[in-house]
Amino acid sequence: MNTSMYLTNKLSGDKAKRVILMVIGVLGILFWGPLALVGFATVTDTSQNSVGFNIAMSVTCLVFAGVGVMLVILSNKTAKKIAMAKQYSYIFCSDNDGVVTAEELTAQTGKQLPQFAAEIDDLISKGYLTNCVVQRQPYAVLLSARDNATVNTMNAYAERAMSCPACGGQVSIRPGQQMACPYCGSPIHG
Repeated sequence: MNTSMYLTNKLSGDKAKRVILMVIGVLGILFWGPLALVGFATVTDTSQNSVGFNIAMSVTCLVFAGVGVMLVILSNKTAKKIAMAKQYSYIFCSDNDGVVTAEELTAQTGKQLPQFAAEIDDLISKGYLTNCVVQRQPYAVLLSARDNATVNTMNAYAERAMSCPACGGQVSIRPGQQMACPYCGSPIHG
């Protein structure tokens, strides 16, 4: 199974950036952190003329060590996004009909709709996931890279015109969606 058909090339570029951020961050912590500690430790052992200089240098080293910590944190966040993109790509590739519903995503991730919807939206907007379109009501991910993802399958989730059973008003609704009629307030089920 080709699990990369829903992943973009940005993913491999960000993997390399993540490694670079991690290396620079760790080196920054290892170099600047001890210098800051040594500088603060020697403040009391110097003459009055160099105390201010030692404090300024120690604070500067501490700031650079802090930047190293931030780079490590950013690298870890990027690693989590990459792992999440791979997880969703695997789920999408395992799908048989070209449509991954909210129920399928909940069953496979253990996450509820608001969480995985936000994650998938974020991964698509950041350019990690491709060849898929998110449908909101009812929530589903339509997979366009599948050989068997036919137009009929995707059209099965398209909005349809319906008449309200109570007042006859025309509404647009997707299969599985529930809404109140905008004309009379009666419940309508798609």
